[in-house]
Amino acid sequence: MINERRRMRRIQFPRPVRVAGARGERWSARGVDFCLDGIGLEAAREAAVGEEVSVIFNLARPGGRARTVQARGRVAHCERHGAAYVLGVQFRH
Repeated sequence: MINERRRMRRIQFPRPVRVAGARGERWSARGVDFCLDGIGLEAAREAAVGEEVSVIFNLARPGGRARTVQARGRVAHCERHGAAYVLGVQFRH
């Protein structure tokens, strides 16, 4: 069994996410899961643990009015899984 350290329940979040690093680099990712404390992402590039990033995504339901969210956070973990990287971003509150 996986040691679950999350305080908040996560929901599945298979949506496009734009990511911007502290030095201005930008890349695309795909949401994996989401909660009020952070977001799980799958990306084609690695991100350094501790790196400050901004994420931009749409919270609207399919077919609903756009609800674009921009949040800042730090990369809490990043692991390679096959050809992609799975990373967690912990939001700054």
